[in-house]
Amino acid sequence: MFYRFLGLGLTSRMEFRTLQSAESQHQTGEQEQAAKLFAGSLALGPLAGTSMAAAGDMVISEFGDQLHLPHLPQRGLGSDAVGYSAALLESLSVDRGARSWQLSARPQRWSWFLKDLRERDIDVLEETWQHAGQEIKLQVMGPVSLASQIELADGHRVLSDRSALFDLADALAVGIANFRADMARRFSATTVLQIDEPYLAQCVRGEIRGATDYHKIAPLDPDDFAALLARCSDGPVEYLNVSETDHDALHQVIADTVVDNKQQASVSNSGGVREIIIDQHQLTGTAKLDQLAQLFDAGVRVGLACVPPDLIWDDRGENPRRLAVRIAHLLDTLGIERLAGSRLIDICPQPGIPGETILDCARTYRLSREVARMLAEDIGDL
Repeated sequence: MFYRFLGLGLTSRMEFRTLQSAESQHQTGEQEQAAKLFAGSLALGPLAGTSMAAAGDMVISEFGDQLHLPHLPQRGLGSDAVGYSAALLESLSVDRGARSWQLSARPQRWSWFLKDLRERDIDVLEETWQHAGQEIKLQVMGPVSLASQIELADGHRVLSDRSALFDLADALAVGIANFRADMARRFSATTVLQIDEPYLAQCVRGEIRGATDYHKIAPLDPDDFAALLARCSDGPVEYLNVSETDHDALHQVIADTVVDNKQQASVSNSGGVREIIIDQHQLTGTAKLDQLAQLFDAGVRVGLACVPPDLIWDDRGENPRRLAVRIAHLLDTLGIERLAGSRLIDICPQPGIPGETILDCARTYRLSREVARMLAEDIGDL
């Protein structure tokens, strides 16, 4: 495959090919075929660097027909998760305020910049991917986290006004629907949606700071979160990413998801969440493990964010094997049959950017797929 690393020099392109050649020695025959696509592995979106062409080329090289929209926060203001998602808001404009992004009465310079940045990114990906994907995963910051980081015109958080919160969710839902339709048209691909809620725990616990120390924002009602999440998609939300969230605050949310999935399984194929992405390092304590077991019992897929960006691919494959063994033992602790449990697990990098460079990100993705391959092929021997 021809690698169009427009943002990298000749040396980096050669390093990337060398990386592919060296690490391909660990995969032969059926192993390589199993690891080539989404065989139980998942990319969360953020990547290192500032070149969308380089990021798009790496994604298609690593994931083939199942792509995801790269997110490049290192480009600075506007490429942050809040601003990049705010560009999708339909009929709502945002501007850069003194402390954070702020809703404005009419489009401002930053409003046009955000929309133009996203549009230019998609143009670059269209040129790089050339209709190559059969499925594209789109990542968007969810309505709760977005409302916790955007201010109203008076300086108060959108989260502090329940009516404004639902208005923002509706504007985001329309923007997501339009974005999915545009991506499907441009790339002739099916789109799936990942909703990121990194501030959900703080919102549920009432820890988001108000405009002043005297203004307290009430804790978010978990029932409101379920309603807001349902507005983001006509059918089920394929991925809910709470990997940066303290799971203690998610008990009600997970319980609602489990009940909803059980009900939908016997009624229709709409509503609920298909997969919840969780940081494995936070799975400590009986309560959190019980929540995870509930998800498995309800048939909800679980994305385990467990692969660190500094993990080294050693010659004997011992490092990815240690991770696979740890996950196998986790299933034993939960009382879940290993083979059945492994079929409901996707392996993800740890939260954040999965490497210092785009090459490091590629290595982390390959390690994730190798751990997934071990779980798929050797789960009984780990």
